Amino acid sequence: MEKFTPGPWTAHGAMVDDYWPVSAEYGEGSVCIARVTCDDDIEIEESRANAFLIAAAPDLLTALQAVHDAGALRDFDREYDMVMAAIAKALLGKE
Repeated sequence: MEKFTPGPWTAHGAMVDDYWPVSAEYGEGSVCIARVTCDDDIEIEESRANAFLIAAAPDLLTALQAVHDAGALRDFDREYDMVMAAIAKALLGKE
């Protein structure tokens, strides 16, 4: 999983039907990244928060890569492992 739709991604502030849309600008239009739905187990505010977290994914990945590239975690083994695991999950789909 090396390629994904480039950011920025946007979580829209209002529900559409029964979901929160997350989209990205793509060419002259936009593309749907995700539709975060509500159901009996997930309340509206939790679904909204999930949509905003998904929309932040490209920015979070960029920040983690910058921290790694700067060597900012040299003395923090546990945190370094967490950053590397998150980057691998984002880029390679590895848990």
